[in-house]
Amino acid sequence: MHHTMIIFGARTKVLTNRSQSAVGDCDYCGTAQSLFAYRQIKYFHIFWIPIFPYSAQIIMICNHCKKLSYQSEIKPQTLQSLSSRTIRKTPIGYFTGLMLIGLLVAAIVIAGI
Repeated sequence: MHHTMIIFGARTKVLTNRSQSAVGDCDYCGTAQSLFAYRQIKYFHIFWIPIFPYSAQIIMICNHCKKLSYQSEIKPQTLQSLSSRTIRKTPIGYFTGLMLIGLLVAAIVIAGI
């Protein structure tokens, strides 16, 4: 059996909806209060450590028909109506790699002085 270790790459993570409540009706299937909004983050990683996010967008999914709408397809007034209570911000943990690199550089500078 052959195993391949992926050392670095890109991943996608969908953050949970904070309020766990519907944000509207589905325009596709017409089901009332079936749309839920989420934040989708794409980030680079080394091993399992996230280095930094390079893309974040709002997505909406209908719980009835499972239609997925990306931020560019969502009406501007719907996006404006979403509050920070519903959509989570990008967690600081997704910048862990940048913080570790910063600490390493700072340690090298301090050690060199």
